Amino acid sequence: MKFISKVILFGIIVRTQSGLSIQGKCLIKGYQCCYNQYLNDTTKECSDCPAGSIGWNCKQKCPLGYYGRLCQSPCECQASNCHHVIGCTTGNTVI
Repeated sequence: MKFISKVILFGIIVRTQSGLSIQGKCLIKGYQCCYNQYLNDTTKECSDCPAGSIGWNCKQKCPLGYYGRLCQSPCECQASNCHHVIGCTTGNTVI
């Protein structure tokens, strides 16, 4: 309880799917941003990966057959027709 009280004095702890962060910085030693986060150039804080990407600094596209925010949505079409950001497509049309 003492640790939490001291931390709250200095800032708000935020628990994300990526890990624990305080004032936009990762609490994992040695990392500026947590897994599934990147350093936002505008705000200078860590932000969740944009749709279609995951990993350290959001460098990886979703695995084949998955799309969206943190690649949590499975495509309901052939994996080859699954766009990593928007999901199922046929040619230039989104299904």
